[in-house]
Amino acid sequence: MVISLIFIILIIVFIAFLIGKNLENLCTVWFFSEFQDISVIVLIFVAFCAGVLTALLFILFAKVIKYSKQKNTVTTELDTVKERKIKKDKKKIGLLKKAEKINEKTDEPAEN
Repeated sequence: MVISLIFIILIIVFIAFLIGKNLENLCTVWFFSEFQDISVIVLIFVAFCAGVLTALLFILFAKVIKYSKQKNTVTTELDTVKERKIKKDKKKIGLLKKAEKINEKTDEPAEN
């Protein structure tokens, strides 16, 4: 735990050092319009935020797609269970009809 805290602090110090050294660096950016004298650090942060948002969108879409597939799987499983029950019921009905026919054949006419 302490080692990870020290490691994070070192990363923050390194990033602060890079930011401090690059404050004077400016560039021109074209994003559907030309922006002049934009700080490189601002561009790096904007690119980082855009990457995070893109990743979050992909994760969200993946979860939505996974949820919809699971929902379809559950409904298809329920359908197969219903189909199995219907087949069993039909089989039982068929067996009952066969049993009735056998009973009719084996029944002897009543003697009067």
